[in-house]
Amino acid sequence: MKVFKPGQQFGLQLDIFIGVASAENERKVYGDKKSTGLRLIIHNQTHKILNDEGINIAPGLCTDVVIQKTYSQNLPNPYSNCDDLSSFDSIIFDEIKKSGYAYRYSNCIEYVIQYETITNCNCYNLDLPKFEWISDLNTSQPCLSRNDANCRRNIYNYFNYSKEYLRFCPIECEIMSFDFSISFSHYPSRQFGEILERSSVIQRQFRNENVNITYEKLQESIVCLNVYFDEIKYTSI
Repeated sequence: MKVFKPGQQFGLQLDIFIGVASAENERKVYGDKKSTGLRLIIHNQTHKILNDEGINIAPGLCTDVVIQKTYSQNLPNPYSNCDDLSSFDSIIFDEIKKSGYAYRYSNCIEYVIQYETITNCNCYNLDLPKFEWISDLNTSQPCLSRNDANCRRNIYNYFNYSKEYLRFCPIECEIMSFDFSISFSHYPSRQFGEILERSSVIQRQFRNENVNITYEKLQESIVCLNVYFDEIKYTSI
C-alpha cells in the first residue's frame, strides 16, 4: 500500500486471527518458543531481512507502531569510518551485490558467519542466508547433528570477540533506517468482543478447534496492529 497522509487512519490497520489459543495450538512468535503472537519487521524493500530483526506483537493488545524514516550519508575514509563501496571487493560483498538486495553491513556479518560455518563445520546454518552465487558454498548440507550444533556455536562465540569480518564487510556510507515508538491498549473492548463472538468467521474457527468462544479466548487469539507515519517525510543527515 502507498501512504500519502500521516496518522493512524491512513496507515496499515490489521486485526489478525492467529488461531484458537490452546495448549495444542499455540501460535508462537517466529524464532521465539516462549512467546505467542506475531513478528513485525520494518525495513526498506531493497534490504534483505536480518534473522533477528523485528519486534514481537502480542495478542490481547492493540499495538500502535509510529514510524520515522531517516537517511544518513557520510564521507568515506579518512573523514569517517565508512568505506567507498565502489572500490571494495570480497567474495561476501560480491555475493550480496549479486543477490539483488542493497548492501548492508549487518547483512554482510550474517553471510560471513555462514561462510565460516560452511568452511569449518561442513554444513550451513538454517537461521542464516544461504549462498546462491558461489558454487563451492551452495551445495553443503544443513547443520542438524549435535556435533554440527557445537561447531556452529563455536563460530558464533568466535565472532562475538573477533572483528575478523571487517576484512569481508565494508561499512556503508549511505544508511536508511527506521525509528519507531510503540504504544498499547487492551483489545478487544467488551463491546467489540461481543461483535466478534457473533461473527460467522470467528465461530467457524472456534468450532473447528472444538473450543467454546469466550472473551478471554478471543483476547488470546487475535492480534490488533496499527502501523503508520507521524509525518510524511524522512530526515536526511
